[in-house]
Amino acid sequence: MRGEESTESRIEKLHELAALGGVELETLYGEELKTWLIELVSAELPGSPAPPVNSSKELAEAIDQLARNKRAWSQRLGSLVIELSDSGAPEAKERASADLKEYIQQCPWKYLRDSASRKL
Repeated sequence: MRGEESTESRIEKLHELAALGGVELETLYGEELKTWLIELVSAELPGSPAPPVNSSKELAEAIDQLARNKRAWSQRLGSLVIELSDSGAPEAKERASADLKEYIQQCPWKYLRDSASRKL
């Protein structure tokens, strides 16, 4: 059942789809993939509007943009976690924690926010 799909499997599928490239993605265009993408955004980016998916080109562009956006937020989280673990002095640890809290407030990806929260 799609509604019971795990976060990990949704993100993995997003990466697999993005790796296909635009032309191949466009050939997969259909109601099932459109519905899946809208459900992904609803579950993983709560409060974010669903991207337009009214054509195969729009769907391919949406998948590419979402994958690139997720990757950028993931990289930022990785940097912040390293910064936190490398901070020795109390001031540095406080600043790194503040940066992580700011990330949690700004990041649109629920599972990345949850992961960041566990690092505090």
